[in-house]
Amino acid sequence: TKSHPYFTEFYPTRLAALIKAMTKSVDLPQGVLHGDPFLDNALVDPKTGQFCGFVDFEDATTGPLLFDVACAVIGTCFPEGSSVFDMSRFQHLMVGYFGVRPLQSSERHLFIQFCQLTLLCNCTWRFINFNVDNREVVECRDRYRELQDQIVALEESQTTLAIEKVLDELSLVQNPQKR
Repeated sequence: TKSHPYFTEFYPTRLAALIKAMTKSVDLPQGVLHGDPFLDNALVDPKTGQFCGFVDFEDATTGPLLFDVACAVIGTCFPEGSSVFDMSRFQHLMVGYFGVRPLQSSERHLFIQFCQLTLLCNCTWRFINFNVDNREVVECRDRYRELQDQIVALEESQTTLAIEKVLDELSLVQNPQKR
């Protein structure tokens, strides 16, 4: 497993870049994190479609609030089985989030790196879970590749520019004096 291309080629370069970005995270707003805010952990009112809360607090911790935001984004803005980032979903999710707590400039600056970080965490978990710990689950052995492809998608300039544009536009709406 240590000689697998995931650990020899893909993981090390991305990990080094993300560690560098994480050193800048100490100045970000901190708080209690869910740690796993994916759709399967969200409670939604069946009549209204309104978000009601989260379940499964196994990964709850404290840290940069941006981590949970980025995790929710990667969990909702990449449709199941796809490595194409859905900008419409992203815009809707962020409009809702900015309505409660706009991102600070420092958070917007690190936003894409945090999305990549949450993907790398989940990608590595899948790899270890199905290639090391539970090798008998053969049908899931390559499930990490979907997330690996999503990390690569977030490295494409067209995607990053579109994400940054949405964040900048929402920031201007929240802070009109910055126009």
